[in-house]
Amino acid sequence: MWIVARQRLRCRVANDLPDVERIIWAAIPAVPPSGAEKITAPVQVPAGGQRHAAGPARERVAWSDMETRRIVVGDHAWTVRIGGSQSRHTVVLLPDTDAPVDVYDQVCTRLHTSDLRTIAFETLDGLDAPSVYAVLDDLGVPWTNLVGCGAGADLAWQLAARGFGRFMGLVAAGRGHPAGAGADGTVADSTCPPVEIPATVIATKHLPRTLADASGRYVYGEFRVAQVDVADPATEAAQELATEIVLRSGLW
Repeated sequence: MWIVARQRLRCRVANDLPDVERIIWAAIPAVPPSGAEKITAPVQVPAGGQRHAAGPARERVAWSDMETRRIVVGDHAWTVRIGGSQSRHTVVLLPDTDAPVDVYDQVCTRLHTSDLRTIAFETLDGLDAPSVYAVLDDLGVPWTNLVGCGAGADLAWQLAARGFGRFMGLVAAGRGHPAGAGADGTVADSTCPPVEIPATVIATKHLPRTLADASGRYVYGEFRVAQVDVADPATEAAQELATEIVLRSGLW
């Protein structure tokens, strides 16, 4: 059924897709693009364990259609994974500390079918606001939507708060506004200004819903809270994260 739905949706011109259809695309399981690399990993079976006799062994499958580009900023080179069409909607994705370089690939594949262009940084190590601006300038991206998970969300908040006019929307997963109390009761940055763009905070196992709700006082724009009962939305709730990004990147 979903294959037929995707085929019908493909009949529409991509640049004219209504926001509702873009959300549907993000929620439908992705079909691998032509020429994409298939990466499989067999299911691990515990020593002495047995697979269920009712069906064949399953594989974890990931599809990669991302272009990798290395951009030098000062004495540091940043690698970004770029994909999707040349759309007016671009999404920058900032990973958590020590996340794998392809952590956002599943999310990006869904966003590409929703007519979004994605720019995913492969690492957060040493990344700061001036470096993000420099990379976007090099890529010719004047404004974009921001997405961050974990420590990447911390940086996304700072960018959104201090880069007014450069960012259109924010999705922060697992972290509230830096001026609010975190899950451990500490305040990361009491000097961080409120953000003046629409923002979505995703409550996770690391960010209780009450703390996610509390970030609303630091958002001078449309504010939304979603919740997923996982620790890492990028890998454990890719469909839900992609849907929230599509919702936030649309002109609602």
